[in-house]
Amino acid sequence: MKILVTGAAGQVGTKLYHDLAKDHELRLLDANPIDFSQAETMQGSVTDWPTVQRAVKGMDAVAHLAIHHPINVERQPYHQYIQDDVDIGIKGTDMLLHAAKENGIRRFVYTSSINSHNKRLPDTGQMLHTEDEQLSNEHYGTVKWLAEELCRHYALVVGLSTVVVRFNSVTFPHQWHEMLHTDYNSSDYPASRVHVEDAVRAVRMALEKKDVQWARCIISGANVSKSYDTESAEKLIGFRARYGFDTGKMFKDGKLIHDLSQ
Repeated sequence: MKILVTGAAGQVGTKLYHDLAKDHELRLLDANPIDFSQAETMQGSVTDWPTVQRAVKGMDAVAHLAIHHPINVERQPYHQYIQDDVDIGIKGTDMLLHAAKENGIRRFVYTSSINSHNKRLPDTGQMLHTEDEQLSNEHYGTVKWLAEELCRHYALVVGLSTVVVRFNSVTFPHQWHEMLHTDYNSSDYPASRVHVEDAVRAVRMALEKKDVQWARCIISGANVSKSYDTESAEKLIGFRARYGFDTGKMFKDGKLIHDLSQ
């Protein structure tokens, strides 16, 4: 399968294209340069229509990871931040969806965020479901929700096969080790984690799953505290997390692999 990966220079994007390159032909797009000999690379923005047209042409599927990183809210004047966030998150997504439909793309996967829910995240003992009302306490999460709705429109009205995978907080092993001296002791913190390898596997499964017109699901870890409903992910794309987290601990396939408390 020929797959376009946007936002490919990011941390998750980099992990994703290294994984997908084992089995698929890739084109990688990012505003920053990418050095990867096993794929065609493009430097440009998803907000530029000619770039989007070139990026999508000849592809079978799109994995759309490009974002205006929320850390930019601290680096830019707020009026500039919201303009860039809307341009990349909404305009860019809309143009990619339109170009994908025009070019006969068979599957469009959009990586969203649990931040679209972060005004109403579950308390200890509660469960957040995919279809619970979304309300964010930040601009970034609201833009993610609006982009999800664009995906739903293109799936159910325009006819483009689309899957939204809504990531919980993507966690790298080295980041988890650093939690020893921060807030890893909070029981709600590990409940909101998903290991980067599980996040990558979820995108791959969403790209490769057959006979799906529209799907939206939460991608979270196999965490000891079950605060996020992942049943829809298993039902719709066959995803089940291999990694899980607890207070200071990381598991793989149910076995303890790291214990920060020791």
